[in-house]
Amino acid sequence: MSYLQSVVAGFLCNAISCFHSNAFSLMKPWSPEILIYTCCREVNEETIEAREKSSSLKQRRQMQAEKNREKLRLAFLKKQVEKLKSSAKGTPMQQPNS
Repeated sequence: MSYLQSVVAGFLCNAISCFHSNAFSLMKPWSPEILIYTCCREVNEETIEAREKSSSLKQRRQMQAEKNREKLRLAFLKKQVEKLKSSAKGTPMQQPNS
């Protein structure tokens, strides 16, 4: 029995015991087909929610990484400008030969 089959079997056992409890004694017993459909629908909904959450987390991480790269790029450019300014102060500018 695969893991998924054991999960579905466990769900069905719980669902059947729940539907046959006193709380649902006035309801008609549900057919196995309806229980399986309900189980599959719930698993599908959980899967969709998990994928959406994963996708939003991935987008958030990508945006944060992009912001960090931009900060690093600006810091590098600022350092390069400072380096050029300090080297320009130390050496006199050459005059073109005329």
